[in-house]
Amino acid sequence: MNFNLPNFDNIVLTKETIQMKIGCSKSWIGEYFWVQLSEEKEINMESVKRWCNKQFGKSNSIWYEHHKVFFFKNEKDRTAFILKWS
Repeated sequence: MNFNLPNFDNIVLTKETIQMKIGCSKSWIGEYFWVQLSEEKEINMESVKRWCNKQFGKSNSIWYEHHKVFFFKNEKDRTAFILKWS
């Protein structure tokens, strides 16, 4: 997005992060904080899963992925994920 303001030439607003849908879901197995990867940016799912395995351990009850939606038991883990992949 470009702004044309007096005294400010060539100011350009760039989009620094990719928007991701987030939410919280509850079920019989507990509460999970979820984030859906954006369709705006092509992200290699294998890279994302490798990163999650390294950061949080093997996919299990702490985190898991289903159709490009990542579920985290801990909200701080979801925040770390968003900061890395947005």
